Amino acid sequence: GLGARHLALVSRSGADGPDAAAVRDALAPEGVRVTAYAADVADAEAMRRVLEEIEESGHPLRGVVHAAMALDDAPLAELTAERMSAVLRPKIGGARVLDTLTRGLPLDFFLSYSSTTAMVGNFKQSAYTAGNLCLEGLARLRRRCGEPALTLAWGAIGEIGYAARNDLLDSLHGLGIEPLAPHTALDYGRRLLGGDRPDAPGVVGVSRTDWSRAAVLLPLLRAPRLGELVPPQVGDGETTREELLRRLSLMDEEAALDHLVDQLTRLLAEVLHMDHEDLDPHRRLDSYGMDSLMAAQVLVSLNQRYELDIPPMELLRSNGTIAEFARIVQLRLGLHVTETACPD
Repeated sequence: GLGARHLALVSRSGADGPDAAAVRDALAPEGVRVTAYAADVADAEAMRRVLEEIEESGHPLRGVVHAAMALDDAPLAELTAERMSAVLRPKIGGARVLDTLTRGLPLDFFLSYSSTTAMVGNFKQSAYTAGNLCLEGLARLRRRCGEPALTLAWGAIGEIGYAARNDLLDSLHGLGIEPLAPHTALDYGRRLLGGDRPDAPGVVGVSRTDWSRAAVLLPLLRAPRLGELVPPQVGDGETTREELLRRLSLMDEEAALDHLVDQLTRLLAEVLHMDHEDLDPHRRLDSYGMDSLMAAQVLVSLNQRYELDIPPMELLRSNGTIAEFARIVQLRLGLHVTETACPD
C-alpha cells in the first residue's frame, strides 16, 4: 500500500455498516488502525465534525478517497428530479463538500472514483454518468489550482464491488467488458497516485475492454476522438447477413417471420441460460429475468451476426416479446412487413 497506518472510513452507517468490522479486523494484523465514522458525505456540517475529530486524534488527514455512489437505473424520460438528486447527491454533493473542507490542507492525494460510463455513456444511467463527469471536471480544476487530485474512471472489477455483488459480470463479458482482478486494480491505482508531476493527468481510465465489441452497442465509441482506442470494425458479418437474407428471400412473409422468431429465441436462450423450447415468443422477456445488460448482450450478438444496428430503446419499445422484436429485425433487414391491425 501507500504506508498509511490510520484509516478513517466514513459512511452513513459508520461502525454498524455490514463491512466495517470485517475491514477493521482484516487490516489490524498489518498494523493498520481503522476508525469508522457515521456521516453523510454530502452533509457539510457532519463532515466538518468528522475532520475535526480526525485532527484531534493526533493523526492529521493526508489523503482523501471519495468512493460514494448510488444507482437508480432508468431511461432519462422516466427519472424524476427526486430520483436524479438521490444519485447525484453522493457523487457531486460529496465531492463539493470534500473539496471545500480540504482546500489548502497538505494532502498527499485527493482520489475520486468515476466510471467508464463517463466516456461511453449509458442510456439508463444518465444521472450516474453526469455525476462521474463532475468528478472528472473537479480533478482537472483542482490541479489547475495547485491542489492534488486524481479521478480514476474504473471499468468492471471482479470479486468485489457492485458488478460482482449483483451478478453482472457474465453480462458484461458478453459486451466485451472483462473484470479486473482487485489486486490488479489496486496496483494500477497505487502507481497512478504516485504520478504527482505537474503534467500528470487528472483523469485516468482503468479498464479491460474489447473496444471493437463494445462499440457494436455504443456507437459513441466510433467518434473521431476515440479513433485510436477503437480499431476499425472487422469480421465476417457481411457473409452471415447475406446468407440470412438469401434464406429469407425464399420464404413468404409469415415463414420469414417464423424463422426470425426461431433464431431470436435461440439467441435469447443463450443469454438467459435457458432451453430455447422453454421460451414463449409472446411472453414478455422481463418475466424471464432479462435485464438491460442482457438486452445489450443480445444487441451486440445481433450486430455481429447480421450487421444490425438496433438502438437499445427500440428493443425496449418492442413490447418486450420475441415476436415483436422479430418484426423489428425484419424491418431492419429491409424486408416487407405488413402492419398488424390494432385489436378493437
